[in-house]
Amino acid sequence: LYMPPSATFTSAANYQDTEIGVGAKMVGDAYNSIKGGASMSGVISQTLDTLGSEANASIVNKMLGLVSAVGPGFQGSKEAFEMASGEIVADRMELAFKGINKRKFQFSFKFIPKNKKEADEVRNIVFAFRSNMAPEFVGGARAGRKMRVPNTFDISYMYDGNENQYLQKISTCVLEQCDVVYGGDRYRTFEANEEGAPAVETQVTLQFGEMELITKERVNEGF
Repeated sequence: LYMPPSATFTSAANYQDTEIGVGAKMVGDAYNSIKGGASMSGVISQTLDTLGSEANASIVNKMLGLVSAVGPGFQGSKEAFEMASGEIVADRMELAFKGINKRKFQFSFKFIPKNKKEADEVRNIVFAFRSNMAPEFVGGARAGRKMRVPNTFDISYMYDGNENQYLQKISTCVLEQCDVVYGGDRYRTFEANEEGAPAVETQVTLQFGEMELITKERVNEGF
């Protein structure tokens, strides 16, 4: 197929705000202190002292939240206490890495054949994509329940007969969606033949999804 007018690559990493509880914070601080050379006994003593005040504040905060949720007449109890004391107990949030998304690629092609031969070639291209994205019954038994999974696709951007190394490589993909639109602003056809009347314009949009996660190792390989 011809080179699309543009090539889009989207890499996305997932991060999520996660509440860090009092105990988790204490354990983290203790680990860093020991790693920094502090004595075990000193770290334990300091952790217990800190845990007492932190835990009390956390317990009070949770209890006030429960009171506010009791029902009519108690809403705002936590906020009233905070306004009276001039202090609040805020959740400690950390941005935690949760993983990466698999990349997806969409390609759109517009075919405007000049004659029946080129119209037949367009039909063959559409057939090839639709056929290879579809599963098939094992042994051709349409009444059965076993099906073979669809074929996969290996996509490369080419230039002058060789792969274009300036563009990111694409790993093995599956074809998730194939949209075919026959006709442009209005449906027009070539002169009819024994098989029918081929459209003078066919638009094909292909939605591919990579099968593997692209980690740093694969990025270093050009993906």
